[in-house]
Amino acid sequence: MEFSTKIELAAWVVALLAGTVTPVLTGLITKLNAHAGTKAFIAVLLTAGVAIIDAIVVAKGEFILQDIVILFVMTFTWHVATYFGVWKPVGGGVAPGARSTAEIGLG
Repeated sequence: MEFSTKIELAAWVVALLAGTVTPVLTGLITKLNAHAGTKAFIAVLLTAGVAIIDAIVVAKGEFILQDIVILFVMTFTWHVATYFGVWKPVGGGVAPGARSTAEIGLG
């Protein structure tokens, strides 16, 4: 007998997972006292990158703009929701580990 384990994640699951992690990455990439616009720009870049990679992987190498836009909206919406709903209330808007890199990064 041969057992095969294949795990497939739906694109929307990957988008939600990435939207949960991107606020932390944004906090680590930018300085602690960086301008809010800089942090927002980094967040948009990160979520756009995730959406593009996610859509291309799911479409097996095809570039489908409609899927990328939908995944970007989902990821960015979840990014904002988890930042204001989880990360900000728990840590005062500071991503875990961001204090140790307060003066390193953009902004």
